[in-house]
Amino acid sequence: MNRIKNAIKKTGTPISLTHNDTQTYGYGVLYPVRYQQKTFGNISNTPQGRTENGRYTLFAETEFLLDAEYGDIISDNKNQYILLWKDMYYFKENSYAKACIKIITDRE
Repeated sequence: MNRIKNAIKKTGTPISLTHNDTQTYGYGVLYPVRYQQKTFGNISNTPQGRTENGRYTLFAETEFLLDAEYGDIISDNKNQYILLWKDMYYFKENSYAKACIKIITDRE
C-alpha cells in the first residue's frame, strides 16, 4: 500500500500533463516556493505569503511524471505551468515525484 500516493489523492487537486501531444491525468499537491531567509548584518528578513517569482513545487505520483520532460505543460484546470525539473523518490513500498514548475497563465 503506497501511503504517499493515497495522501496525494486525498489532499491534491486533479491535474493534467501535456507531453508530446498526449494528455496524462492524475493528482498533485501544489504550493508556492518562497524565497530563503536572508541576513544582512544584524537584520534578518523572513518572507511570508505568496512568492513573487511564480514558481511552485508539485508533489505527484511517480507514474504521472515518469515520461515528463523540461517544457511540458501541467494544468490544474485553472492555471497552466511549465515543467522546469523533476526528481523521483523511491522507497521500499512508497514512491513520489517532486517537480519545480513555473506559472505561465494565471486565471485567478
